[in-house]
Amino acid sequence: MSVLILVRHGQATFGMGTYDRLSDHGQAQARRLGEVLNLRGVKVDRIVSGDLDRQRETAEILSSSLGGRPTAIDPAWNEYDHMPLIARVKPMYRKHWLMVADLARTGNPNRRLQEIIDKALLHWVAQDARPEDAATALRLAAQVDAGDDEGPDEAAQAVIDPRDGSVVRRPPAGDHELDLPAAPAGDGVETFTQYNDRITAALDATSQQSGTTLVVSSAGTIAAAIAPLIGIPSHRWPGLHRVMVNTSVTKVVRGQRGISLISFNDHGHLEGAPGVKVTYR
Repeated sequence: MSVLILVRHGQATFGMGTYDRLSDHGQAQARRLGEVLNLRGVKVDRIVSGDLDRQRETAEILSSSLGGRPTAIDPAWNEYDHMPLIARVKPMYRKHWLMVADLARTGNPNRRLQEIIDKALLHWVAQDARPEDAATALRLAAQVDAGDDEGPDEAAQAVIDPRDGSVVRRPPAGDHELDLPAAPAGDGVETFTQYNDRITAALDATSQQSGTTLVVSSAGTIAAAIAPLIGIPSHRWPGLHRVMVNTSVTKVVRGQRGISLISFNDHGHLEGAPGVKVTYR
């Protein structure tokens, strides 16, 4: 029997800079998980990580905590590319500063961003899902208030953040390194079916290795890996990955009867730990 310990990366940064790196809290979460795995006597034979920076950084911290276990990089465990999907339902977000300004303007940026992501993912699912799943996904997407008719003036130089009265200003050059192309011929994002096929293949290949493998990935990818194991339909997948905690542990085993889910989103290592937060983004 083989065991897979699927770990979501630590909290990542979000703002005017890149999302793809760990915050200070994310680093502390990864260190805490490594400490607890050691205390529990968990023996890890190898570590596998997607090639996103936040995944690799989490894997490096865990490797150090677990006695320098060898780490392999496998991009099949990468997360979906969220920004082009968001831009499909919120085109102004192709300009990174407008996204930050719009989210700040709402007074609750994390909540509004989650609403927009939910809507974007449901539209993505509906694009090539079975007819009944597509219809359900589109119905659910229509119920999400993502502020479709709202937003800052694209010619504005600044907006006020209502939380603290601070000013979010347009970059002096007018552009930001994270801007998306203004009018792409195609955003190049894999379809939801292609994404699921990639994750299914990664789970199958990794679970065929003997012993215990610790895999560092992301919320959407881990949720996509386990959803078929417990009969979660595709239009319910966004809700499954929305609740995943940073550095949470999901355990899967492979035996004679195939692959089975043992536990999902375990984050007990974070609860009550001094100076360590429970976060979802």
